Amino acid sequence: MKMKQQRGRVSRKTEATRGSTRRRKSATGADGSVELLQELRLRRQVTQEELAEVLGVRQATLSKLERRENVTVATLRNFVEALGGELEVRARFSDETIAIDLPYDPAPVSR
Repeated sequence: MKMKQQRGRVSRKTEATRGSTRRRKSATGADGSVELLQELRLRRQVTQEELAEVLGVRQATLSKLERRENVTVATLRNFVEALGGELEVRARFSDETIAIDLPYDPAPVSR
């Protein structure tokens, strides 16, 4: 199923246009932790194939990326932006929260 692309981003289709309602379980790692990137993609109702096309990588590469224990901020930003979102980073302290302005890094997801 093809996703619409708008300026390098995936626009998700509603469940009605997909033709079915599917419940997906959260993917968990060996230690029981949820795999962050896969959870983001599933919550946005986007397939690996669709997101890989937008990111300009193969589906297998995206699958490996989703299973990584650690990802760089640049990779996370690219992933979120490809899903149509914006990454915000904040440092929270007991007396204040500081927004961290990250410089834009157009580096692609590693292939």
